[in-house]
Amino acid sequence: MTVAAVAARAGVSEPTVYLRYPTKRDLALAAVVHIPVLTDPPDTGDAFDDLAALLRSLVAATEAAGGLPLHAAVLAEQNGHPELVEQWRATVGTALRSVVKRIVDRGQRREQLKPGLSADLVADLVLGAHLARYTYQGRPARGWPRQVINVLRPALEL
Repeated sequence: MTVAAVAARAGVSEPTVYLRYPTKRDLALAAVVHIPVLTDPPDTGDAFDDLAALLRSLVAATEAAGGLPLHAAVLAEQNGHPELVEQWRATVGTALRSVVKRIVDRGQRREQLKPGLSADLVADLVLGAHLARYTYQGRPARGWPRQVINVLRPALEL
């Protein structure tokens, strides 16, 4: 992300961007809250299908973004600009965990998932699989989201 690129995309001059955001850090912090995230979890009637659909949507969003460059850029700033990472976690991270929590809660009400299951742990497993796949191997094959959920199923199923 460069100020020049942001200015060009917004159809304004660089000085105009700097009037509103005096530093690149200020611009980045403001940008994080506008990142589109999935807010409505899929509801197929089956918690495992919902988790697979969520993972498929994450893969599709990652592909549409050309990979994980924004994730990497934010994490690379952890030491120099921890407030950027905290903003990321407070917006993107919280939204994604909330979606998984809603799927887990619904799955428990439907008696598909174990009671007392930690939604945060399920989020770590599902979202972690997504990040790990792109980090170590790149784009997953078409059936990969279902394979991940099938591996997790015995640990989650009632």
